[in-house]
Amino acid sequence: MTVVEEKGFRPHLTYSPCDYQKSHEYQRKTKSLIKSQFVPEHILNSTFETMEKDVYRIEAIKAAITFCLNFERGKTTRGLYLFGQFGVGKSAIGGAMAQELAKRGVDVLMIYVPDFLMEIKGSIETGGMEQKLEALKTVSVLILDDMGAEAITA
Repeated sequence: MTVVEEKGFRPHLTYSPCDYQKSHEYQRKTKSLIKSQFVPEHILNSTFETMEKDVYRIEAIKAAITFCLNFERGKTTRGLYLFGQFGVGKSAIGGAMAQELAKRGVDVLMIYVPDFLMEIKGSIETGGMEQKLEALKTVSVLILDDMGAEAITA
């Protein structure tokens, strides 16, 4: 093969990602923005698009979507508190919020509080508690799941 330069130019071959590769990279980047501790995968993969929007939780879903749409890193100072009976979908809404915020480039940490507190209690004796707590301080959005469901001890 002979390459012929023409008037100061030479041929240049470049590769650009296909739609599949772009989608894969987008999903990888989004997933990297979501960190979790003790949260099941099916909760973390919840989305507002696939969530059942029944009359019992439609207001909570609207509030969660509004929070996600209005969140500005470093500017938003108010959080969102969801409460309700066991099994109504609060955790799934939290997971959907994590997905939506990550799509918008926001880093999120979602923690299942009862298990996290057990780990913190264990790390008091072995050390490392400060490192675990530092992660809570540095993330843009912290989602605490099942806060108050932990076993109370003396």
